[in-house]
Amino acid sequence: DVIAANILSNILVKNRDILTGMLKPGGKLILAGILSTEYEKVKAHFEASGLKEESNFKDKEWTSGLYNS
Repeated sequence: DVIAANILSNILVKNRDILTGMLKPGGKLILAGILSTEYEKVKAHFEASGLKEESNFKDKEWTSGLYNS
């Protein structure tokens, strides 16, 4: 029901299809460990796969996002 991935943005983008493929319908995906300067790129990749950003959180130079399918 929930997948959490706390790793650098290039690895998240590279493994997007694996992560989204494991996500159940109605499930939540938490992406963290993303530099704030790279967050919009990661967000665009995951939204292109059909996920919707529910919220995001910034702490210093890091941003995390909560997505739902």
